[in-house]
Amino acid sequence: MVVQLGRSFRQRFPWMQRQDRVGFYGKNSARIQLYSLAMQSQDQVCVPIYDILSSDAVEYITSHAEVKVLAVTEEKLPHLQSVFQKDTPIKAIVLLDVPRESPVLLEFSHALPSTVEIIHFDDLLSVPAQSPVVPSDDDWLPSGESLEYILYTSGTTGTPKGVMIKHASMLTVSASFIHNILINNWIVSNEDGVFSYLPLAHGYETAVELALMIVGARIAYYSGSLRNLLSDLQAAKPTLFIAVPRVLQRVQQEILKNFASRGWLARKVISHCLWNQTLEWRKGKRCRSYDFLVFDKVKKMFGGKLRCLASGAAPLSGELSEFLQVCLGIPILEGYGLTETGAACAVTLNNGEIVYYTVGSPLFGHEIRLESIPEMGYTTEDEPHPRGEVLVRGPSMFVGYYKNPELTQNVVDADGWFHTGDIGQFNEDGSLSIIDRKKSMLKLSQGEYVAVEAVESTFSECSLLSQIFVYGNSYENCLVAIAAPNPSEIISLARSLGLEVKSMGEEGWKESLVNVCLNKQLVNKVMETVNQFGRRMGLHGFEMIKGLYLDGHIEGAMDQIFTMENGSMTPTFKLKRQQCYNRYKQTIKEMYDAIHQEAIAH
Repeated sequence: MVVQLGRSFRQRFPWMQRQDRVGFYGKNSARIQLYSLAMQSQDQVCVPIYDILSSDAVEYITSHAEVKVLAVTEEKLPHLQSVFQKDTPIKAIVLLDVPRESPVLLEFSHALPSTVEIIHFDDLLSVPAQSPVVPSDDDWLPSGESLEYILYTSGTTGTPKGVMIKHASMLTVSASFIHNILINNWIVSNEDGVFSYLPLAHGYETAVELALMIVGARIAYYSGSLRNLLSDLQAAKPTLFIAVPRVLQRVQQEILKNFASRGWLARKVISHCLWNQTLEWRKGKRCRSYDFLVFDKVKKMFGGKLRCLASGAAPLSGELSEFLQVCLGIPILEGYGLTETGAACAVTLNNGEIVYYTVGSPLFGHEIRLESIPEMGYTTEDEPHPRGEVLVRGPSMFVGYYKNPELTQNVVDADGWFHTGDIGQFNEDGSLSIIDRKKSMLKLSQGEYVAVEAVESTFSECSLLSQIFVYGNSYENCLVAIAAPNPSEIISLARSLGLEVKSMGEEGWKESLVNVCLNKQLVNKVMETVNQFGRRMGLHGFEMIKGLYLDGHIEGAMDQIFTMENGSMTPTFKLKRQQCYNRYKQTIKEMYDAIHQEAIAH
């Protein structure tokens, strides 16, 4: 089918040249993957666009990359109308799932310039595979050095950067995944597979799916909403699940909510089994009786066939990793990488050892070393662990930033080492831990340095919160925070304080939540609890928050205030710090003013 579709593209669009840029804009689906593979088979450069990006971002990417063909889903057509109100390189639109009689399509067609072709995906499949005007297949086969993707990083700051990835690089990464998949028996037949929900615009998801297709495994695409994550997993029954910590935190909350909904006796049994299975797991053992009583039911929430769960994009806490491994009875691996390193460049080993807060060892195709940053107090001579900026190189690396050689030269040195901006340390066993980020370090007025992303990662494990943004600067001696409440936990806490608040699902409950989050007594109790949690997790006194704004205007399935839609979070669930600050600038000022006034009063 891929070959037929690729030939159809060449025949339908005779103006196409080798290494032209073609894009797609929509949620993960089999059709998007087929479109991408077909274009790549004809030496076209694929430009995936995150499905949550705004019209302005789509206009920038398609213009910057000079995209000539764009495949879209029906729900994205309204977002494209403004793109065609400006000069655009797009010559053709491929409709992936759009009914011919769709009113959305009719409105879109009227707004489209007459020079832009529209074709349905099904029509491309029906084009005859052979034509005398089409060059032979060999003339169009890409080489290993040909560009395969331009992946636009969402980025936490600034304009998206186009990361150029060649075919050989993507195959190197996929080959390393295949090695791990096969030696660990995560895929043993074509009935096994992966659940696809992380955007295909992300290099990690792209490499994983390529690896799975090479070994002949299934790919089950999600329904399009994270609200349906667990029901989708139950239907898909994957053996491999790729996730990010924020999603896993949400999964943990759903499991705990399920436990809490049981009767008194069942909760007692669950508590006993959870505690004792954890003790068994720490000894490298597992009790089947506890599985029979409790954890087999948890496994069924994920489809019942999971053999491995892999986490990436942000640090995974040891507590969350342990909880999920105890509940699911499977290894949870943690990977590390950037788009520039060809997605993952290091991953933990599935060797039965219990190791937290490490991203493992380099995958083949990668070299990793550390470079001292003395001004931040990190050197490769540090004892007992060498520390410094993580540098990566190897055949899986990116070619450079599209149309930005200056930026490429800034991050890739003369010896080919890519400077990641992450701070790492090598452990006794040779594994790598990511401990800081060069740009996330701030200095408080009393001279203390704070790694705010690490502080946020710790506080985000507190069950009272769904999200947290921690802020500080060199003019203040303390930190403040903006947080989204975990509604079920906050409602329970509010009632324990004697406050009136409606139950989740009850008419007007969201407005009620917003109002109760403004209650000073509740906010102080939440701040006290969060700080106590932070101390238990090893945070220092200067890393505690002295001011908290609890914003009850939560959105979506993840109960968030920082979202991709409002521009304050990337598609990989990382906060865009400047956008978060700009949004709450006045609130942050008011919190610091209140702290100053209280200090004067005392």
